[in-house]
Order: sequence, then structure tokens, then C-alpha cells
Amino acid sequence: MAKKVIISLNNCHAKKMNGTSLAIDSANPKVVPVAVNGRTMVPLRFVAESLGIDVQYDDATRKITLQKSSWIISTMDSTGNVGSHTSIAVDANEKVHISYIDSTNGKLKYKTNVSGSWVTWIVGSASDHATSIAADANGKCHIVYGGTNGDLKYATNATSDSGLATTIETGVWWGLFGDGGIAIDSNSNPHITYFKGVGLLKYATKASGDWSTSVVMNSKNGALPGYCASIGLDSNNKIHISYYDYAVPDSIKYVTNASGSWVETTIATISLAAGWSTSLAVDSNDKIHISYYNFGNDELKYASNASGTWQTEIVDKSSGNVFNASLAIDKTNGNQVHMVYGSASGFMYARKSAGTWQISKIDEDWTGGSNSIAIGTNSIHISYQDGFNNNLKYAWKPLF
Repeated sequence: MAKKVIISLNNCHAKKMNGTSLAIDSANPKVVPVAVNGRTMVPLRFVAESLGIDVQYDDATRKITLQKSSWIISTMDSTGNVGSHTSIAVDANEKVHISYIDSTNGKLKYKTNVSGSWVTWIVGSASDHATSIAADANGKCHIVYGGTNGDLKYATNATSDSGLATTIETGVWWGLFGDGGIAIDSNSNPHITYFKGVGLLKYATKASGDWSTSVVMNSKNGALPGYCASIGLDSNNKIHISYYDYAVPDSIKYVTNASGSWVETTIATISLAAGWSTSLAVDSNDKIHISYYNFGNDELKYASNASGTWQTEIVDKSSGNVFNASLAIDKTNGNQVHMVYGSASGFMYARKSAGTWQISKIDEDWTGGSNSIAIGTNSIHISYQDGFNNNLKYAWKPLF
């Protein structure tokens, strides 16, 4: 016999279902129960997602698919203090590429299942700071990371299975929160953003065959120009960068060369240390999506220009102490936005559906650490560090 679903109502607003409280946005007609001919109608999507069930509708067949959302979690590396500063990418064949730091041995590690089983490579010596990984059209990986002497380093297995590491620039500010990122264009060329010196946001690329570096923005704001840059490319291989500007007033900045020259926009003016770990993604319409943290109000926030103008909104204000948010876009299914982030409540996952943010917990025992999210054709993939055990973990689940 099917399990009965009991919904308690108060003034046509659902309060509890099988004893579980449901959050209803009274301003959103897509999720508010409606009384029709004496019967209270509750939208199927709202009911299902409140029970942790994913809902997908095929407009062509007019078929609704319901599937229980369930993350499959594996411990990938537990030898020593490992998994910090992890980054994940998924290639066109749905194969996974993960970079992370082995803090015990001071090494950059790379893990992949390209061969059908998981294999780990030691790339080389590295500082205990951020890594950023991307996969090209041929399923090869490209990693940017910090060397042991403050160098900006790049490694790839595009030309050799054993990998090749190169120093792009010496004396960069690749440490703590002064990190950057990497993106790969349609010709498999790497594009990197990073910080250096006093107020310099920089950009490096190998698109012309040799490495070239240039200054994107010179804020001249002292020794701490900004934190946590994130980079993405659009369909025309134009660059899009988000970062947290430490200058007073603190702000989230967005920079692009889509017009042919670098243009900077202030997305939000916020509280001190509010924007650590910005994360940027470009959707199939070349619109921009950014996640960031507002420290003053303890809010995970989201900004996008998908509507034509920049709009910001709160994703999560209840989990508490949000940090290290990562964002990705499902380009093949309506540019749906997905996020993962740490919080006082655990390791969380947020997905925007039917105009509202659906929030759930991935790992109950998670106690802090870095994380990264990537969307494949069929699945969501996440790498993260279990901060209590200092292990590298990997979680995935089908998109549908």
C-alpha cells in the first residue's frame, strides 16, 4: 500500500506534511496551495521537493518524472591530511577530474576515473593554497595552483599522460584568500585569473601559443587588493571574472572583456570580509551567475544578469556561518543553478527550482573544508574535504 501523505492546513497554507514542516513563500503563487471547488490543491513540484524528490517535466511528451534525490558519497583519499583546496571538473564523456592538496606531504594531487577506475597522480610540490581545475574538449585536465615559492604554476596532461608543470609568473599573491581560477576555451586554451602585488588583478593565457600575462584591474588599494577571483568563458571565448574587492566599501566586482576592453561593474556593496569565495558560471545564453557571502547579515547570496540587469537575492539565511560556496550551471536543462557550501548546519546543496531555492543537506558529519561542484550531461559531481577527518570526499547523483 502506498504511504499516505497528510497535509495540515491553516488558511489554505500548508504547515506540515507527515509531521515535517514545509516552508512556503506566500509571495510565490507557484508553491502556495489554492482552494478549488472546496478542495485544497498543492502543486506537485512543491510537495515532491519538500519530500526530497526531484521533479522533471518533459514538455514534448508531457510526462512527469519523480526520482528520490540521493547522494552517493565516497571517501577518495584518507592518507594523512588531504583534500584541502579541492576543485572538480567533468568532461564531455562524463568522466571526473579532481585536484587537491596533500598537506602532509606538500603535494598537488590529481584524481580521475577516465580509465574506468579511479587513478591518483602526484603532480608535484605545491603550497597549501587553492587549486583550480578544468577539462578540455579532449578530456584532458588543466590545473592552476601555487608553487612552494609563491609562484603561479600550471599543469596539464594534454601533451603527456605523466603531466607537464610550468611556472607562469613568480611572486604572485596566491595564498589564503588571494586565489584565482582557470577556464578552458573552445580551442582547449587555458585562461587564468589571479592576484599579484599591490592591487593587481591579473590575467594569463596561452591562447597565442606562449604564455602572456596582463593587468585586468589596478585598484591601488594597498597590500590586499581582493580575494577569491573566479573565471568563466562565454560562447565567444570572452572572459568573465568575479572577485571580492577589499577596498572600502567592500564589494563584489564583475569584470569582462566582452566589449573588447576590460569593463568592471560593482555587483553589490557589502560588509567587511563579506565576499570570500566568489564563484562564477556562464550559462548557455552567455548570462552570468555569481555566488558570494554577505558576512554582515550571514547570508549566502546569488547575483545574475540573466534578466537583462543585475539582480541579487538571498539563497540561504538560516543555515548559519555559510562559507566556501561553489556554483555551477546545468546548461542542457534550462540553465538551472546549483550550489554547494559549508555552514554551521552541515555541508549543504541548493538548487533553484520553480523560482525558489530548494535546500538540502549532503553530509551530516561534515565539519568544514573546501568544496567544488561540476555539472555533467547526466549527473551532478562534487568534491569536498571532510574537515574533521581531513579526508577527500566525492559525492554525485543523477540530474534526473
